[in-house]
Amino acid sequence: MNLLQDFTAFLFSQKDKSSDLTVKNYVADVRQFISWYEKEFKRDFSPELVTPQTIDYFLKNQENNLSQISIDRHMSSLRKFFSFLKLEGKSPSNPFEARKLNSEIKADPWKLKDFKNYLYIYNASRLTIKNYLIDVRQFLKWVEEVTKSQNPWEAENSDFFSKLNDHLLNEYKDRLINDANFSPASVNRKLSSLRKYAYWAQEQGFIKKQETFIPNIAKNQEKIISKEEISAINKTDYSSFPPKRLAQKVANSANFMLDEAIIFPLIKGWEKLEYNFWILRGKPILSKNKINFPAISSAGQKVNEGISGTVQSSFLNIKKISNFPKSFYAPDSISVANLPLRKKILHHLLFTRPKWYKVYHSYAISNYLHVAILIIFMSALGFGLYSAFAQNPKNQAPILAAGPTAPPRILSFQGRLTDSSDNPITSETSMRMAIYNDATASDSALLWQENVTAAPDADGVFSILLGKNTSIPQSLFAQNSALWLGVTIGQTAELIPRQQLATVAYATNAETLQGLSPITNTSDTSNVVLALNSSGNLSIGGTATPVFEATGGAFTLRGQTLVLQTIAGSNGNVTIAPDGLGQIDLQAPIQNSSNNNNLAGAEGAVEVDDNFAVLATSSAQPAFLLDQNSTGDLINASTSGVIKFRVDNSGNVTA
Repeated sequence: MNLLQDFTAFLFSQKDKSSDLTVKNYVADVRQFISWYEKEFKRDFSPELVTPQTIDYFLKNQENNLSQISIDRHMSSLRKFFSFLKLEGKSPSNPFEARKLNSEIKADPWKLKDFKNYLYIYNASRLTIKNYLIDVRQFLKWVEEVTKSQNPWEAENSDFFSKLNDHLLNEYKDRLINDANFSPASVNRKLSSLRKYAYWAQEQGFIKKQETFIPNIAKNQEKIISKEEISAINKTDYSSFPPKRLAQKVANSANFMLDEAIIFPLIKGWEKLEYNFWILRGKPILSKNKINFPAISSAGQKVNEGISGTVQSSFLNIKKISNFPKSFYAPDSISVANLPLRKKILHHLLFTRPKWYKVYHSYAISNYLHVAILIIFMSALGFGLYSAFAQNPKNQAPILAAGPTAPPRILSFQGRLTDSSDNPITSETSMRMAIYNDATASDSALLWQENVTAAPDADGVFSILLGKNTSIPQSLFAQNSALWLGVTIGQTAELIPRQQLATVAYATNAETLQGLSPITNTSDTSNVVLALNSSGNLSIGGTATPVFEATGGAFTLRGQTLVLQTIAGSNGNVTIAPDGLGQIDLQAPIQNSSNNNNLAGAEGAVEVDDNFAVLATSSAQPAFLLDQNSTGDLINASTSGVIKFRVDNSGNVTA
């Protein structure tokens, strides 16, 4: 604990003295670290045995116990504590300084920052420096991926530059040309950047001068293509004849527009789909590799066999490099040599293609052919779906009916035939179908029957139409409120229970009104619907004595001319019979329009062939009022044609 007391005194002795609370927190954090160290390694705390790996291991153990703010405060306290120990000579080294140095080394194992400074000193433009670094990073990233080294490449280990050999360079060049499809000019530029980097590495002593890596870079660049050849390739071969040259340019423009409108969107969509599927499968996208190594103390002793650190093998925090297909980083002759046979076969299936396949896909017409096949397939599929689900079948031609006859009454029935073991019956079976007006009774309850033949499918399901052979009468539905269907298979007894026929809404009233037939279609005179016949007359036949009755309100017969007439030859009477004290109210004079009178000399007059009585109840008006507007007699009464009483026009009375 003397170290903690000295550390406390050191903090209070500073010119910019910390507060009491800050000093208390510093000492508490250091005390917690010392307690953890002694408990974890089962030894007394010794500052010289603490290494950067020990600090990392402490952080890893405290991640689940402390928040990020508390961890930062612990690191600040420990950094202050070990700076004090080194300043006072109590520890030969500060693990935080070594930890910082290791971080810087891991960040730039290929010395690219020094290479950038070198280019800047020799007045290279910013664009040139940028292109050089991009090309070198891509090459080094590729080297890291395909070699899959299992050891950390530390900067102090200069042997890692020996990995840059001729075989590696040739492999990289071939993949740039064949897999990544870079143009010759781009390949030459990348090799030029690598040659510049290799020369600099040789000057710095990272690459030995007797190695052949640098000369082979220049040799490979010369083998690619010359500037003249690049110019010849880039030159478009158009005809010197203007009309033909115009047609060539128009065709190229059409091809370009087709690529932009169809081919490129399809390719990009497919690439996006492949990328998302790759992510869903949990596959890494050029992820950083973590390499485990034991933490070793400065004295060469293993601090803890269970402690392990991690070194990121990716350099300069480079993420996924675009413009390179997946096959560019696929294992080839460099990295598949030591793979087991099954992985070699899998690699061959994934990344090796026959020559005819490559030649076929090298032609631009193959892309259009694939699109055409896709369009034809989708069109056929769409037409098939439309025919199956949307198009209405038109198998039967329309038939012109001879007249407005009633349609046949046909019932559709569907069922499933099985034996006693519930196995489906698939053979044709004779059946008797009968309709009853009772659920159990027979004999008089039987209203209709028909023999049919059912043809079941593989599951025993059949569908038949009832009424095709024996018509179903309309009265079957009009006169029965409920019906049951009985089914008999072959010569066996009728199946039970009978199935009640469910009436579709208003189906039984198709030719009736609430079960009542029109009077024009029946001879019945009761429970019928009154309807006009073809002559426009309402005719009620038979011996019926129908009554038209209005139980409430006035019953009115109205027409321009109202005729109450008995049937000719019937000698029938027209009777007007008010009930009780009811009266016959004649609101217009009574006239006779015919000459069929029984009294001579009274043609055209209104004749009463019975006793005539007048009951007067008014005291102000006469009981009998007669007004002659012409020259005839006022009253002329006779017996058997002999005048017995007469009042002439002048009022003279003869009796």
